[in-house]
Amino acid sequence: MTIDDERLTRLRTAATAGDADAAFALGRLLCLTATGPADVPEDIDGAGQSWPEEPWLRAALGRHPGHVPALTLLAGRLAQQIDFWQNICELNPEAAEGYGEDETTIGRRQAEAEDVLARAGAAGTGHHTSGPYGFYVLDDTGWSGSTAHCATIVASRPDELRWACDRWFSVVGGCGLSGAPILTAYAHGEEVSVVHLAEHFEGTVDWDTVSLPPLSGEELPPGLPVPGSGLHYGFAARVE
Repeated sequence: MTIDDERLTRLRTAATAGDADAAFALGRLLCLTATGPADVPEDIDGAGQSWPEEPWLRAALGRHPGHVPALTLLAGRLAQQIDFWQNICELNPEAAEGYGEDETTIGRRQAEAEDVLARAGAAGTGHHTSGPYGFYVLDDTGWSGSTAHCATIVASRPDELRWACDRWFSVVGGCGLSGAPILTAYAHGEEVSVVHLAEHFEGTVDWDTVSLPPLSGEELPPGLPVPGSGLHYGFAARVE
């Protein structure tokens, strides 16, 4: 199914009216983005993430508290927030404080993430398996002197991956932070394809020229980290 502004508007309308499935679907898409559909970042040098998926995942759980996919995805996004703010606190505590973030707020997220995961486990039916999984990873790392600005997108469906990449390149106004983003596909946890997207980029990615192999086996459930890698499902930013 095509992912475009019209589809997002339909999902948002239905979710606002109380449709839990629409709220989860919208949250699943938005977790792949740095900003929400209507957001225009004033500068990319700020926090770089607004987690637009979170209110929709909470809305879905408000209607269906035992919805395992929503619980799993919310826990995963909380874990990514924890990683992001720990990174900012370590590098620039004053900047983190300006956003109202410190060890106390990070601790609250950790406690909630543990509680959400426990709820997912207790729900039983529909809980995820142990893999191995199929998924795609966009790796976009730009350098400023000795500082690396890293952005990754992990997705398990090709249509969602293409849409998320297009949104990210639109946000940064070009072919990623690096000018040379790399897209890697994994099936059954093993690398099966590597694409250098700069070779297919002229203002936008010409996806008709990009070979994205279908992923055999079970797709990585939204919210689970990539096993053994530390990569979070969805969009993630980090400075190293």
